[in-house]
Amino acid sequence: MKQTSLNIIIIISIINSIAFCQHSVTFFGTISYNTYSMSELKGIQNELLNDIRELNIPAEITESFPPYPGYKVGFVIPVIDTADKTFSIGGFIEHGSTGGRIHYQDYSGELRADQSVVETSIGTLIDYQIHPAEKFSIGLNFAVGYTLSSFSITSYLQVGDESQEEELSFSSSSFSIEPGIVPSMYLWGMRFGISLSYLIYIPSNLEFDEYSEAYLINESGDKVNINWSGFRLGLQSRVSL
Repeated sequence: MKQTSLNIIIIISIINSIAFCQHSVTFFGTISYNTYSMSELKGIQNELLNDIRELNIPAEITESFPPYPGYKVGFVIPVIDTADKTFSIGGFIEHGSTGGRIHYQDYSGELRADQSVVETSIGTLIDYQIHPAEKFSIGLNFAVGYTLSSFSITSYLQVGDESQEEELSFSSSSFSIEPGIVPSMYLWGMRFGISLSYLIYIPSNLEFDEYSEAYLINESGDKVNINWSGFRLGLQSRVSL
């Protein structure tokens, strides 16, 4: 509910900004391949694997928070616009995910432990476009975002005709900064570019959804952090209205 309300607020803010702006507005969309620094969640996955193997079940990690596609959409409004440069400010919303899996299956049944991580971020950005040629530009941007994250562990056990499934859900929130560069070309009335950036995320604890002030901890009793930091490489398109 908190995430839905926050998304509605940013959408209303975007609409109001556009409605009262006298300049052209540039809308953009980016599809990217994102890497993530999830070292503490990988540690929890390894602890879970060890617990399963102590039951003499030869399970294996088949997926451990790999890079995964994400997307970002937003807008920028020019503040300074000349023939050789454009300085703009704007806002964005983005979505990303990754996960892990522990799995074992034989003739007697199946065991599966899935870890799913999802984030939605909203924020503001500054964008500086340099125009060294008529159709070619180099964009330098800097984004500041607020991220809402969810983490779930779903365990599934099936022996013969009997099966059992359980899920634990956690949530977290924090801030990030993301510097990036986007070289682009103007074609067919739009601008197409390659986006390269690095997200610096402030690691945050994962709070149990069913009980406030209860957190995910490791075997040492330390709170486990989620960390979305990593490189993003993607394709970006822009259109000005």
